Amino acid sequence: MLSTNIAVNGPKDVCIEASMDAIYEGDLKMLEGEQYDWIRNVISITVDRDTVTFETCRSIEAWKRGEPNAGRGTYTLERRLLQCIMIDGAPVWGRPGFPNN
Repeated sequence: MLSTNIAVNGPKDVCIEASMDAIYEGDLKMLEGEQYDWIRNVISITVDRDTVTFETCRSIEAWKRGEPNAGRGTYTLERRLLQCIMIDGAPVWGRPGFPNN
C-alpha cells in the first residue's frame, strides 16, 4: 500500500477543513466556520488510500491542562472526510473550498 508523508517541520498547529461528506454527516454550520478545526503540535502526517494519520507530540500547555500523555497521540481520520490540510496558512494536501476533488 502506498502512502505519502507530508513534511511538517514541526511541531506545528495544523488546520483541517472538512469535506462535504463530513459537513453533511456532522451537520456542520459552514456560515459559522464549523468545517475547520485544529490539531495541535503535529509532528507527522501520513496520507494513504483510505486514511490520514496525524501524530502529535507532548506540549507544556496540554500537560498544564491535565491531558493524558500531555497531548501526545495519533489521530486517524477517514480520507473522505477531509477537504484540505493547511500548515502556516498554506494548503499542503487537498484544495481549500469546494467542491471536493
